[in-house]
Amino acid sequence: MLYNFWIISTYLYMQTYMLTSGAAPCSLEGMMGYSWDYAQQVHYPHYSHQVGKLFFKTPRKCEVFGISCEGSAKQVFYLADEGQSHGKGANAVVSQDHNYLNTYGLGEQHAHFQCDNCCGQNKNNIVIWYLLWRVLVGLHRSITLSFMLVGHTKFTPDWHFGIWKSKWRNFNAETLPDVAASVALSSRTGHNIPQLVGDTSNPVVI
Repeated sequence: MLYNFWIISTYLYMQTYMLTSGAAPCSLEGMMGYSWDYAQQVHYPHYSHQVGKLFFKTPRKCEVFGISCEGSAKQVFYLADEGQSHGKGANAVVSQDHNYLNTYGLGEQHAHFQCDNCCGQNKNNIVIWYLLWRVLVGLHRSITLSFMLVGHTKFTPDWHFGIWKSKWRNFNAETLPDVAASVALSSRTGHNIPQLVGDTSNPVVI
């Protein structure tokens, strides 16, 4: 009930005010909610009509991390090649969260973050210290962090992942930019946004 109330509140707030991504920190007097999670990694080259495994080739792994803004119903997919991946630990989570809030954040003063209760990724001191640091340096006035109940970990990021996987099953991808293209084309209204971790114009420093 609390999670549904939070989603409805942020959606109504988003519809009331015309908000833009990349706003300055604490420039918006209000609250916004965000959710994040990892998806199952994919391999490329990937062909929709491929019968079995590729022979004489080793597919590269692509790590997928999604951060969703509950008010806008948009999600940014962070795509990391296996050579750029640092695992699914707390350092990677914090680094991608920081990049998202700097690039796509709405500049709200009060934020609510929702994630699953995985200790290695979310439920640890590193994530808590990072959110505390944001408040101490004035990037937010207050931050609330809550975790999903055990056995009830399906939430907004999984909905976006499901839309993308429907496109991925019928998509041919030979390079990482092709994987990013599948994310962008999976939503007709632009609700799925790809972000390459190794993008030189907006690098994610881990």
